Amino acid sequence: MGKQGIRFNRDQLDFLKDAKGKLAKASAETVAQVGKFALGAIMTNVTYRAFSSGELTSKDHPYARKHGSIQSASIGSRPSYAVGRNSGNFAKSIKGKTTNQYEYAITYQDTPIARLIVQGTKIMLPRNPITETVESKAFASALKKAMAKTFKDKVRKQ
Repeated sequence: MGKQGIRFNRDQLDFLKDAKGKLAKASAETVAQVGKFALGAIMTNVTYRAFSSGELTSKDHPYARKHGSIQSASIGSRPSYAVGRNSGNFAKSIKGKTTNQYEYAITYQDTPIARLIVQGTKIMLPRNPITETVESKAFASALKKAMAKTFKDKVRKQ
């Protein structure tokens, strides 16, 4: 017995092309919007009020290499990878942009201050607020929710 089935001609499948285009557009718009959401979370983590020298001394320098790890109990509710804003140059160097319909790139300029923060120094432990924000469990959960909601909204508006 031969193969059985239904064969559709191209005219009958035009709706799939239309749906594919709408879904691709919704997907691209979702990536852009959720990328901006991620950039906002990162900017929050690089614009905390900087601790004064006196505060750092009273907290026994929680970012000091001598401890072996960042002393989270000393820095309050901020994440251990958060960065205080002194001049704001590090925060200003962080940029986000849609590179294609599947990717939103968040980068920072390779400046001396960025290197000191991300690589650390002889005295201070390194912190990478971009990577560590994106990899945090709280952010991953919020990102999934934002992505699902945004995609649904974009598909409905098509």
